[in-house]
Amino acid sequence: MRITGAIFPGALYVFGTAYLAAPLFGWYLGSLDIAAAFGTLPTAAKAVAKFVLAWPFAFHHSIGLRCLVWDTGRQLSNTQVNRTGLVVVGVSTVAALVSAMLYYGLRVREMGEAGCVRKIHWRFATVLI
Repeated sequence: MRITGAIFPGALYVFGTAYLAAPLFGWYLGSLDIAAAFGTLPTAAKAVAKFVLAWPFAFHHSIGLRCLVWDTGRQLSNTQVNRTGLVVVGVSTVAALVSAMLYYGLRVREMGEAGCVRKIHWRFATVLI
């Protein structure tokens, strides 16, 4: 739990620093550039990347719920701790797989004057489409 809790802000700081330094090195780290680069990846690579990003979030959330159960004084014997640990890993993996296979996206229907969005359509689709 502490590792996933440290990875999140660490990744944010690394990306923030890279985003600020990008103009100096000629990198393109704008959201449109990142989305375009991600869109060129094969479907399997997209699914793996989404899973790798989703699993720490799911694990951190699940282990937090486990700690809340411990705070009530339950599930504290050695066998219960081992069992809940396996449940946390299983739930995290299933949640990350579901998150990796589904996404919400914005699709712009029309662009108005000066690039103002007139109508935005939400869609729900799997990564396999």
